[in-house]
Amino acid sequence: MELKNIKLIYIPIFCLLVTTLSGCYDVLSNDEITTDEHTPRLVVDGMITTEPGPYYVQLSLTSKTSQLYAGGYTPVTDATITISDDEGNVDVLTPFAEQYPVIDGKGSPGSTWGEVGYYQTTTNMRGTPGKTYTLTVVYNGETYEATTTMPSSVPELELRHEDRYELPFIYFDEPQREQNYYMFYYRSFEDGRPRRGNYLVHETIPSNLWSTFSHKTILYNDINLPAKVERLDIYEGANYQVYADTTLFDPDSAMVEMHTVKQEVYDLFKAIEQQKKNDGGTFYGIPSNLPGNLSNGALGFFRASAISRKTIPFTR
Repeated sequence: MELKNIKLIYIPIFCLLVTTLSGCYDVLSNDEITTDEHTPRLVVDGMITTEPGPYYVQLSLTSKTSQLYAGGYTPVTDATITISDDEGNVDVLTPFAEQYPVIDGKGSPGSTWGEVGYYQTTTNMRGTPGKTYTLTVVYNGETYEATTTMPSSVPELELRHEDRYELPFIYFDEPQREQNYYMFYYRSFEDGRPRRGNYLVHETIPSNLWSTFSHKTILYNDINLPAKVERLDIYEGANYQVYADTTLFDPDSAMVEMHTVKQEVYDLFKAIEQQKKNDGGTFYGIPSNLPGNLSNGALGFFRASAISRKTIPFTR
C-alpha cells in the first residue's frame, strides 16, 4: 500500500551545528536559541536513547546573536550534570574529551567537544522503554532539572531499495492502540564515508550525536498511518535515481534511523516549523517562548528517543 495524505512535518536543517567559527547549525541545537534579554539564560540540549551509550548533553548560554562565527556562541564548560533513572541509578557526566571535528572546513582545530559545551555519560546506563530519566544540571549556583520517559513502542524497520533510487522505502508495523510520534533521519554512504548531498564528508561524529547534526529531520504523527506501513517515502524529493555513470555519484549503502518520541518533543518541532512559517520562510532561531521541559528558566530540551535503525546496501 502506498501512503498518501499522511500528516507530515518536514523540517529542513539549514546547516550544521559547528564550533565558534561557523555560522550554521541544527534547528534544534541550543545555538539556535536567541533572546532579546540582557541576562543570559542556560540552554540545554540532551538526549538519552535505547541505543548503547555514551549519551551527550550540550550546554550554552543565550545571546543576542545566533551567528557562531561572530562570537555569539558561549559554551558552558564548568557545570555539574547527572542523569538518573527511576530505579536510583545515577550517572555523573564529564566533559567529552575527544577532538571536535572540523566540519565542511569550519571549526576550531584542536578543540575538544568538552570545550564547546558537550558532556558525556560515564557508566553503562542505557535507555529502557518505559523508564523515566531525570537530567540535573548545577551551574553558577543554580539547579535545573528535566524529566522524560522513554517511549515503550519501538517498531522494527524494514528497508527496501526500489527503482534504482538511492534511498530506500520504509516498512514497519505501526502500533494502533496508542498515539505515537516519530522522527526520521537518513544518510547514504560511499566507500563507508557518509554523504552530505552530493559531497562526501570526513567528520567523525559519535553514533548517538550524528542525528543532531543531520541536514533533515522529518516528523510523523501516526494518526493516519495504517497498521502495516508500506513504501513510506520520507524524503520529500531528495531521493535521487542512481544511473549507470557512477563517476560522480556512487552510493553503496543507506541508513534510516527512526526515533519514537513523546508528544512534547513532536510539539516542539511542530512549533519550530510554525515559527519558520510565521517568519515567511526565514528562520531566525528558536524563540524563548517555545515549549521546553527544563525547570528554573532554562531553555531547551532533554528528551528520550526509542530508536530503530537499519542500514541497507545498494545493489545494482
